[in-house]
Amino acid sequence: MVLHGRVRGHLRERRRRRQRRRVRERCSCHQRPRNRRGRYVVSRGWQPDRLGYRARRVCRRPHLCTDVSRGPASTEQNADERTAEGRGLEPIHSVSVLASAAGGILLVGVLLAGSIFFSLPSNVLSTRDGGDLRVLSARFLPQSWAFFTKPPSDPEFVPYVVSDEGVAYAARLPNSRSDNLYGLTRRQRTQGPEVASMANQVQAWKDCEEIEGDCPAVVAGSSVPTSVTNSSPVPTLCGRLVLVESRPIPWKFRDRYEGWRLDKKAALVEAKCSRRK
Repeated sequence: MVLHGRVRGHLRERRRRRQRRRVRERCSCHQRPRNRRGRYVVSRGWQPDRLGYRARRVCRRPHLCTDVSRGPASTEQNADERTAEGRGLEPIHSVSVLASAAGGILLVGVLLAGSIFFSLPSNVLSTRDGGDLRVLSARFLPQSWAFFTKPPSDPEFVPYVVSDEGVAYAARLPNSRSDNLYGLTRRQRTQGPEVASMANQVQAWKDCEEIEGDCPAVVAGSSVPTSVTNSSPVPTLCGRLVLVESRPIPWKFRDRYEGWRLDKKAALVEAKCSRRK
């Protein structure tokens, strides 16, 4: 019994030593330890093969290890990488990635600045009547920046649907509404040209400044409808409508009115759609 107890104790001690040795030498695979001078360290647990030394165990000191999966490297290169890693920096090859990203950002910035410059009116550096660069910019960017800079003071036509219950707002904007799938659908964008086409067919308008009360409701109940044709391929407005031209309230008069737009004129129309909804 005493002998068996001693054997078991000896085996337990061997297992503990083996575990402590593994903890001291544990690290990732496929690495080969180096000393502080950058030279390979041959120790127990390393076996040479055709690709060099491959690690079965890796030491816990990462500054003594180098990755041999990338192939053999010079001592100077490994020393530089260890210096960069010791300072908390990325490997040297990341500099090329940063340089490429910086070059791409610079190129996009130059193109953006050039498109803005050549969309400006004539100046001492470039005229709108000529110039190879301006012609090239207009050829590749014909839309120009004016497309995105519509004056906020421009009038806007707003449609209202007339029914037995009264007058209801019929515009499908803004795009962020839930029935527009929060901007994913594009059908509501066709309503602007549709309303403008019908408004161009109206000759007689009612001045809203001379009407007391709600201008669309008054025009809907006291006017004779004008027949117009809605030729939109995807019509959204058919039947009896009230078209109202509204303008934004000037900033200096914001305290005198409620809301942010004023109705200027309105007309009652009977829209006949060439195509069904």
